[in-house]
Amino acid sequence: MIVLCLSLLDALLTLILIAQGARELNPVMQYYLSHGPQVFLLAKYGLTAFSVLLIVLLNEALFTRYRIGTSILLHVFSAFFGSVVIWELYLLSI
Repeated sequence: MIVLCLSLLDALLTLILIAQGARELNPVMQYYLSHGPQVFLLAKYGLTAFSVLLIVLLNEALFTRYRIGTSILLHVFSAFFGSVVIWELYLLSI
C-alpha cells in the first residue's frame, strides 16, 4: 500500500510541477502525459500496481532463486518513491 500511495503522490506532484513549467523527463510517462492527466495517473498507478502484484506473486520464486524476499524489494520501491516525492517537494519549495 505504501508503494502505491507514494506512486500516486509522485504522479500528483508531477502534475503540479508540470503546471508550473517543469517537464517530464521519463519518455514513457511523457507519452501517457501527452494523452492527458487522467491517462497519466491511470498509467502511473496501473504500472506500479502491476509491478507490485508481480513481485508479490513471484515471492517464492524470487526467494528460492535469489534468496531475496519480496518485503525487501517492496522496501526498496518505497525508498525510491519516497526519495522522488521528497525531491518533488523540494522542487515545489524553491
